[in-house]
Amino acid sequence: MKKMKKVLVVVSGFIGVIVIIASIFWMGLSSNMTKIKNVPIYNLDFTLYNDGVFEGSYYYEEQIGATVLVEVSNGEVIDITILEHLAGKGTIAEVITEDIIRDQTLLVDDISGATTSSHVLKLAIQDALEEE
Repeated sequence: MKKMKKVLVVVSGFIGVIVIIASIFWMGLSSNMTKIKNVPIYNLDFTLYNDGVFEGSYYYEEQIGATVLVEVSNGEVIDITILEHLAGKGTIAEVITEDIIRDQTLLVDDISGATTSSHVLKLAIQDALEEE
């Protein structure tokens, strides 16, 4: 009986430590996500850009980020190639490139369930065009 209590105390303590570590990690991740989402996306006028392929990137503390190639032709973004996307489970955000090409604006809705990754991709595209 005493052995069982000792085992329960040890297991409970171990679980408690894991919960505390997970909570600290989640709070840090949530804080980083908020910081990323607060970086503004601008309404760039694609018609003002010269034809060409432009590379851009956005990374946040090597945890999340993207590098893209953006192709502009006749004042339209015609292709976006994702060269690298550090996204964890947010790879579903990559379909946002189709929305940007279709609507010809960076001000498209983020992909549900991958809002931070969506924002990072838009920031990388914005960087490519601002470098032009």
